[in-house]
Amino acid sequence: MKKVLAGVEFAAVFLLLILSGIVFLQVLLRNFFETGFVWNEELSRFLLLSIVLLAAPVVFYRDDHVRFDMLAVRFSGRFRKIQSLVSVLVVVAFYCVYIISHLMLMKNSGNVRSPSLNLPNSIFFSAGLIGAVLGVGAGLSRFFRILFFGGRK
Repeated sequence: MKKVLAGVEFAAVFLLLILSGIVFLQVLLRNFFETGFVWNEELSRFLLLSIVLLAAPVVFYRDDHVRFDMLAVRFSGRFRKIQSLVSVLVVVAFYCVYIISHLMLMKNSGNVRSPSLNLPNSIFFSAGLIGAVLGVGAGLSRFFRILFFGGRK
């Protein structure tokens, strides 16, 4: 799982570089040449969505999400372990619901195309499905790490 998520992290960084480049290009074209590309904003939206949805399982696996632990730090290690296990299961359940709803949505509107890039929704939102599947894997991996090793990385 670690190697797969490292590859996903690399892909997200690569997409971020592409996103930065096309946004910079669009800013230059609009400000200095009073023109721009129609497809640029749609591609930017697609890349930003893809980066977030692909990087979320990486952060989840590493346990690097922002958290509010005012109550958890006041309780024993056993309570914190149970709280961590429950929170991981809740996130995994969310990912599972997302996968089901994603598949239902794509069944009905997967062939609808985006306006300027002419991409079908099934491709446009594919990063969400990939991220959710990876999120389930990352969550299950974290669950068993917490259960058997106390959450050590």
